[in-house]
Amino acid sequence: MPILIEISENELGLPEIFQSHFTDEELAELLFGCGNHRESIPFEEIFGENDPNFEEIEKRDLIKKLLQHANLTDLELKIIQQLYWDELSEGAIAKKLGLPVPAIVKFHDDAIAKLQTLARQWGLY
Repeated sequence: MPILIEISENELGLPEIFQSHFTDEELAELLFGCGNHRESIPFEEIFGENDPNFEEIEKRDLIKKLLQHANLTDLELKIIQQLYWDELSEGAIAKKLGLPVPAIVKFHDDAIAKLQTLARQWGLY
């Protein structure tokens, strides 16, 4: 969960957004708390409840990064997309690609193994 200080220090120009909603004194208090130290204030404590879809967005972003860096072949990537995004069965994919079902299963298993290996390397599990 990002804290306000992390968001305010990014390159998106968010301090201007904050300044449009807070006085300089309020913004300083929110960012730095009492005194001169930086206090970690969870974002949702200042701007409301945590967005329940935030974790889903993070998961999708992580999956996208894994797919980009797992060195999948074009065919493996196509099979993963059709199974998980297009929700096609292995039989439907086999028919569409003109391959036997066992070949689809093998390419799928190889792709999942590559994704799992990369996820372990990244410390995700």
